[in-house]
Amino acid sequence: MTTPSLFFMAKPSTEVRHAMQQVLADNGWDGQLGDTLFAPDNWHQSLSHPMPSTPARRHALMEIGAHVRSQAFTLLLNRIAGTAADPTSIHWKFYATTRPAGLDALLANIRDGLQAQGLDGMPGHSPHVTVSYWAPHKLARQPIRPIPWRIDEVLLVESQGDPYRYNTLGRWSLRPAPQGLESQRELW
Repeated sequence: MTTPSLFFMAKPSTEVRHAMQQVLADNGWDGQLGDTLFAPDNWHQSLSHPMPSTPARRHALMEIGAHVRSQAFTLLLNRIAGTAADPTSIHWKFYATTRPAGLDALLANIRDGLQAQGLDGMPGHSPHVTVSYWAPHKLARQPIRPIPWRIDEVLLVESQGDPYRYNTLGRWSLRPAPQGLESQRELW
């Protein structure tokens, strides 16, 4: 059994998850991944690295979440690839070619909160969603039909056991972007 860990994430909506599953099915990739496909309900964009779960850390992270002041933004998933994460595993991920400024602002907001609490959990995070951590083979980068994903909330989750899952401990809405201020670059 794995030790529970805490981290911040954004989860795709049901519609976005279904669009991702459709891309996998349309290309036969779901069949290639078979039982190495990560449970779609666990798909996410990491916003911090996992940290061992303790009551004090859980309290500190809840405080950070309550003070997130970033704006909602759109992440455009438009490619997929499967690369070796390390010598023992191959990760298949949906990627966004463009890194939205809103993602960087949110990551900075969370990083500042972690630093204020004396916590470290913020190496770089690229815009992506991992769908398999143990894929049977690599997959060359493939363009896909673009999937716009509106990230409008942050979740604090605790990873747990068998079957592996994320339990939501807290959720906070991001501020809506003022009308017309979200750039076309973030959308396309």
